[in-house]
Amino acid sequence: MPPEPGTAEVDDPPPDQEGCGTSAANAAVPVSWSGPARQRDGVRLRAEPYGAVAYASEIDRFVALDHQAVAVLSRLGSRRTRVDDAPMVERLAAAGLVEPTAYRPLPGRSLIGDFAGVPDVAAPLVVNVFATAWCPLRCRYCHADDLMQPFRAGEEDDDVDRVAATAAAVPAMVAVVTGGDPILDPERTARLISRLAAEKAIVVDTSGAGNITPLIPLLKQVQGHLRVSLDSADPDRHDRLRPINPRLLPRGTSSHAQAWATIEHALAADIGTTVQTVVSRANQRESELIALARQLVRAGVRNWVLHLAVAAGKAAERRGRELLPTADARAALDRVAFRLETEDEFRSLRMRMTATQATPNAVLLVGSRGELYVETGLTGKVRIASQARDPREMVRLFRANVDRRAHADRYLGGTAPFVAAGSY
Repeated sequence: MPPEPGTAEVDDPPPDQEGCGTSAANAAVPVSWSGPARQRDGVRLRAEPYGAVAYASEIDRFVALDHQAVAVLSRLGSRRTRVDDAPMVERLAAAGLVEPTAYRPLPGRSLIGDFAGVPDVAAPLVVNVFATAWCPLRCRYCHADDLMQPFRAGEEDDDVDRVAATAAAVPAMVAVVTGGDPILDPERTARLISRLAAEKAIVVDTSGAGNITPLIPLLKQVQGHLRVSLDSADPDRHDRLRPINPRLLPRGTSSHAQAWATIEHALAADIGTTVQTVVSRANQRESELIALARQLVRAGVRNWVLHLAVAAGKAAERRGRELLPTADARAALDRVAFRLETEDEFRSLRMRMTATQATPNAVLLVGSRGELYVETGLTGKVRIASQARDPREMVRLFRANVDRRAHADRYLGGTAPFVAAGSY
C-alpha cells in the first residue's frame, strides 16, 4: 500500500531569476568531473544536422546535443573511458546520459551545447501507439476518449498486427504503448512490444489498473520504461478524478490502490518507472502537489512528470472543461519546481514538467485499428492515413501534418514555462 498522504504549507513564491526561458543545459556548471566515464545503458542517439538527439530509456528523457556534445558522448562507450573535456562530461552526466552520475533533470529545455532555441527535427521523436481502445477507468478529463469510444465495439485480436505494422513504419526513436490501458490485456501488449522493440525504445503508459506481472520480464529484456498515472496523494481525490469502469473492474475497486500496486511491483523488479500526474483545477494547489512529491520520495519513486490538463478528449467537452487548470496553476507549478530543485528532502526525485496546451499539433498517434492520427487541439484527433508501411511516406506525412518545431519543443521540454535553481 502507498505511504500515508503528507501535508505541506504553501511557501512564498521563489524570487525572480535571471535567464528564465533560456536553456538550462547551456548555463555554466562547476567543473568537478574527474576520472573515466561511460555511456549510460539504454542511451540511443539519432543524428541531426546540428548534432544529435539522445534518449535515455531508464529515465525516459530526450536531450538535444550539438556536435561537440555528440563527439564527447560518442567517445564514451560501454566501458569507462577517460575524456579530456571534463565540463562537457559533467553536463552529459547531469542530463543522465553518462555514468557515474548524480543525475538531476531540470524543468525547461533539454539542450546541451550551442543552441539559440529548441531545434527542428528531421523525423518523429515519439509515436504513441494504442494497444487497445478499452480502459478500466473513466477519467473525467481523459485526453484519449475521442480515439477510444468509436473503436471499442468490434475490436479484434488481429488489430494488433495492423497497429504494429503502422507503428513500426514510423521512424520514431520511442514508441509509447498506451490506449486504453495496455496492462488490461498484457498478452496483446506483449505482442505489440515484441514487434516494436528492435527498432524503438519502449515506454508503457498505464493507469496501473490491470495486470503488469506478465509484462515485467519483457520490459526488463527490452530495457523498457513504465509510466503510471497518479493524480493525488489523497486516495479519494484520485479516485474521483479517475473513477473505475464498473464494466471492467469490480465495484469498490480503488484506482489509487491499483496504481500504487503497479508502481510498487515495477520498483521491486527494478524497472525504470515514472509517476505521471495530470494537473487540473482539482489538484493544482502547491500543497497538494508537494504532498504527492513527499509520498513519491518515501516510496522510492525517482521520476515524476507533471502535465497540465488540456482541452482534448473529454476535457474538450463542457463538463470536462470545468477541470482545466486556472490561471493560478502556472505560479503554483513554478513554486513546486523551485522547491523540488532546492529543498533537500526532494533531492532523490527527478522532475519533468510540460505545458502541452502550447503545442496542440505536435503528437503522432496510431489508433487501435492501425490508422495514423495527429492531435490538433480542440478539433480532436485527425486521421492522416488509414495505413502506411513505407518509412519515407511516414516522414512525408509527419512533415506535412505536424508542427515539427512544436514536436521537438514538446519532447525536449521547451513548452514548460517553469523556473528552477541550478543548471546542467
